[in-house]
Amino acid sequence: MDSAKDLIPKDKGDEETAGRLVGCSYEEVKPIVGELLTWIQDGNWPIAHLVGRFLSTIAGNLTSEIVTILQSNDGAWKYQTLRWLVEDHPLVPEVRSELLRLINTPSRDDIEEDIPELAQELLRRDGG
Repeated sequence: MDSAKDLIPKDKGDEETAGRLVGCSYEEVKPIVGELLTWIQDGNWPIAHLVGRFLSTIAGNLTSEIVTILQSNDGAWKYQTLRWLVEDHPLVPEVRSELLRLINTPSRDDIEEDIPELAQELLRRDGG
């Protein structure tokens, strides 16, 4: 691999490139994290599960990116982010705050994607 850019999938079916993420460290992908996060926007894309599984291993380093996605207008991306990057990890205060906001003031898109229910489930699971 010449650079981190070589780890960015070329299209939603680029399983070969997505598969090369396995075993990479956060430091290796730090320059391309934003681009990698876009590949979990749609859970139906063939590489979404590969990229999501990898991002889950470095989720502890992605708090600001997670918060930015949770503040976006993209309900499907929020859902995938909660499932891949939040669900199996302890909640940090910034993410907990966003979950409460999504429960208390969800957008129409959030409601259509069942975000308030998922946020409630994650808070309950984390003891809150």
